[in-house]
Order: sequence, then C-alpha cells, then structure tokens
Amino acid sequence: MRVEIAKELERIRQSHPMGLLVPVEVLREAADPVSPLHDELEWDNNKAGHEYRLNQIRTLIREVTVEYAPYNGKMFRVYASLREDRVRQDGGYRVIAEILSSDRLRVQLLDEALREMNYFRNKYRELNELAAVFAAMAQAQAQRHPENDHGGEPPPPTLPPPPATSGATEAFL
Repeated sequence: MRVEIAKELERIRQSHPMGLLVPVEVLREAADPVSPLHDELEWDNNKAGHEYRLNQIRTLIREVTVEYAPYNGKMFRVYASLREDRVRQDGGYRVIAEILSSDRLRVQLLDEALREMNYFRNKYRELNELAAVFAAMAQAQAQRHPENDHGGEPPPPTLPPPPATSGATEAFL
C-alpha cells in the first residue's frame, strides 16, 4: 500500500471521536478529487454499479448449500471458485463434488485452504487463545507438505465428497 494512502486513512481514523476507521467517512473524504484515495475508487456509477452487482452475485453463489443426509444433515457448499478459474476473464465457480472427485482439483482446493489458514494465522497471531487452533493448522500444513512435518501423526482418513446436486431445488440459501 502506498504511504500516502496509509497516512490518509490514519488521518481519517484519528478524526473520528472513537478512533474508528469508518468506510462511509472514508468514502466521503475520497470523493474529494484532491484526496489521495480518490483515484483508488471507480467514480463512474455505471461501472461501479455493474461491479457491485457482480459482487452480490458472487456472494449468492458462495452461500448456496445442500443438506447431505449421510452426514447427519450437515450443510455443504455447492460451488467453489479455484484460483485457476479466478484468473480467467469473468472467473467462474465449479461444483464442489466435482472438485473433490478430481485429484488435481482437490489438491488445488486444499492448497487454497492452506493459504487461507496461513492468512488467518497471520491475521490473529497475537491472540494466544488460538494457540491450539494454530497448532492444528500447523499439523494440517505438515500433512500436506511432509517435508515440513516434525513427527506429526498420519493424516486422518478423508470423507467421500458429497454428491453433486441435481438442481437448484436442493440448494438452500
């Protein structure tokens, strides 16, 4: 992040009575064409509206789940977006059951999960209360990358993937 943007955000935060960085206030400040934040935002309402609706659609897609009876009615996501799909123009989502049924795609999803776990661990590393969670994450990382294993247990058996959905009628938001 550029220094001038970080400084501007900090200036806005310090001006808040409770020391909060409030997005609506940041937007108000960014609307000024001389603000260092101004050029970071899309000000063409047609383009911005289109992008906002795409983000709403992405949220809807991520929220679709299906109940899977063999797992005591546990809800499973129906769709996932893999990194290889997100780099394509317009992106895309795959059915989770298809991802889990393909060794190649399953490895990609696992690698993405491990990257997200590392992000989570780095974001909350100051919270000692999560030490046990971080230890479990390290064990999962070592199982995926045995060269980093320091005497960990063998990986637990994996559950079979949930069945592919037969249509939107099985999905719940």
